[in-house]
Amino acid sequence: DAIAIGSEGRLLSYGELNRRANRVAHCLREHGVGPEVSVGVCMTRSPELAVGLLAILKAGGAYVPLDPEYPPSRLEYMLTQSGCRVVLNEQRLLMDLPLLSTMTVLPLDVELHEANFGEYSETNVAIEEIGVVPTNLAYVIYTSGSTGRPKGNAVVHRNISRLIYNDFVDHSRARTILCASSPSFDALTFELWGPLLHGGRCAMAGSTRGSFSELGRVVDQQRVDCVFMTTALFNRLIDDSAESLKRLKYLMVGGEAASIDHFRAGLRELPDTVLINISGPTENTTFSSLCFLSEQYLADRFEVPIGRP
Repeated sequence: DAIAIGSEGRLLSYGELNRRANRVAHCLREHGVGPEVSVGVCMTRSPELAVGLLAILKAGGAYVPLDPEYPPSRLEYMLTQSGCRVVLNEQRLLMDLPLLSTMTVLPLDVELHEANFGEYSETNVAIEEIGVVPTNLAYVIYTSGSTGRPKGNAVVHRNISRLIYNDFVDHSRARTILCASSPSFDALTFELWGPLLHGGRCAMAGSTRGSFSELGRVVDQQRVDCVFMTTALFNRLIDDSAESLKRLKYLMVGGEAASIDHFRAGLRELPDTVLINISGPTENTTFSSLCFLSEQYLADRFEVPIGRP
């Protein structure tokens, strides 16, 4: 009965998340999804996104995030190159992509759940039945690639476990973690599976693009304890709206070279928050190195280190 997902006034318990994901997983199994089988996911941040990603993993498959804002040619390349034959989406998204006519498209809209998946079992799919192991594929995220063509980064289950079952965040203190990343950005790996695999709460933000007040509102209303954000956003918030971050127990910042002046200001403005500079490419599963910061640590430095593995 504990809350797993909080989003825009909606709350989804662990029990309900599991039951709905199980139904979708049994459906996916019926459509041939299993180990090393890729499933496209074109969805915005919502409880239904969590249902879909969890269902794919329960079925033994691997999810491939598809950003609906990408050009159609890029999406078709990703679908073809990843071998997707099944796509989970919201009904309003991707309907005009010609390639979808050759695939099974399953809308996960909450109002369609009973009609689309009500006939399937709510019980867990047995791991023995699936045959999935730690070295099986969990997801494929496409980056631009050094050649300018999309490059699929393949991540296996044990990589996610390495990230989530690490000790850089104390999950007894970080009970609620903000999920504000796009599904096509691998930070979502920490933001979603971090809380769910520790019995915490994933606080899903709606559209926070360019809105500091909206981000602060979500942090305050959902009593968020832990946030990851890009360096550029951190710099702007420290300049304009540091007050919105004061309740945080952990603040992780990364994605580009850090400004030491902004981090020094952040340490002054957020004295009760553990501030971490973090780095890692998609290939290495979200976070590869980190540095715990303090005013004393930065006192005689000219730049912010990315720390150690």
